[in-house]
Amino acid sequence: MNQRIQELLQGRGENYILPFFWQHGEDEAVLRQYVRAIHACNIGAVCIESRPHAQFCQDKWWADLDAIIDECKKYGMEVWILDDKHFPTGYANGILSQQEGPALQRKHLYFTAMEVCGPMAGMSLDIKPYAGKQPDPLQSLAGGIAGFGLGAERRVFEDDTLVAVAAAPIADGSVCGELVNLTGQVDENGVLHWDVPGNLWKLWVVYTSHNLGSRADYIHMIDPRSCAKQIE
Repeated sequence: MNQRIQELLQGRGENYILPFFWQHGEDEAVLRQYVRAIHACNIGAVCIESRPHAQFCQDKWWADLDAIIDECKKYGMEVWILDDKHFPTGYANGILSQQEGPALQRKHLYFTAMEVCGPMAGMSLDIKPYAGKQPDPLQSLAGGIAGFGLGAERRVFEDDTLVAVAAAPIADGSVCGELVNLTGQVDENGVLHWDVPGNLWKLWVVYTSHNLGSRADYIHMIDPRSCAKQIE
């Protein structure tokens, strides 16, 4: 530690600060002035923040990058660049919001839970209402949260898909037995047929949906085709 302090006192320390350099489309002279001001504060790197820039990935954006990189080279400064128009990674500069179908959009795995009281022989339960399009609390936030895909109007897709139905006995609000897979007891019309054993059970309906969750127009990070859009 003492050696590190001595290096700092002698001006030989590494750079430890990478401030966000917010871009709004300023004139080239202003950008170069900002780089010099950052360097004058003994800061040896910048991270270019793209969010406020109205022409991200257009001619003005590339021209601004050229000026910043050229000025940073004069002072040996590192340049880091955020990889998207919005935080976090995955917005892909809005390209997925222009896609016709849901194939590349982010997909979420959800479940709906309910309690069922047994014994009940020959119970039939239509699970379709529970396998998609449940109210999403994130979408009810007043005014939404700018830049995060919350509260904004969104498209509705018709491809919500049932994944599984399972149940487990509960007592005092907690699971007290093994999980039972009931997926095979759902018929082609989406109706669960089950002879419910005694006592109280918790039933889970698990499904995938493009209609729920935040940042609906972000990439699907485990789909190579969708990730390719981010790279593009």
